[in-house]
Amino acid sequence: MHKLVVTLFILILFSCFQNEAHSFERDKYNRLVDSVAFKSKVSGTTWEYNWNGSKFIFGFKPDGKISKLKGWSKVQWTVNQRNEVVLNHGSKKMFLFFNDKGTFFKTVDWDGQRATGRRVFKDDI
Repeated sequence: MHKLVVTLFILILFSCFQNEAHSFERDKYNRLVDSVAFKSKVSGTTWEYNWNGSKFIFGFKPDGKISKLKGWSKVQWTVNQRNEVVLNHGSKKMFLFFNDKGTFFKTVDWDGQRATGRRVFKDDI
């Protein structure tokens, strides 16, 4: 009887971990799908960047580069999750946090000041 109880306990415990692993993989897949969809949403768009009382125009090129703003010509962009773009410039990173529509973002600029951006238009590429 004791062996049966232990065996049942082990089987129940194993099934719990198996469901948790499956749930983790499903969540990982959903995050990946969301990030790819968001990358598609912002790729090929032009933005007005408001920083320090000035406005600058830049674009997200489909190849992961920034266009139209010469000061950011060496900056690469990636999407790690829905509604978030990471700008990479060497060892520096800047995170852009977008609204659900993908038309506005908030960030903290490279120099630590708050900044915002709004989508101007979708490029013809």
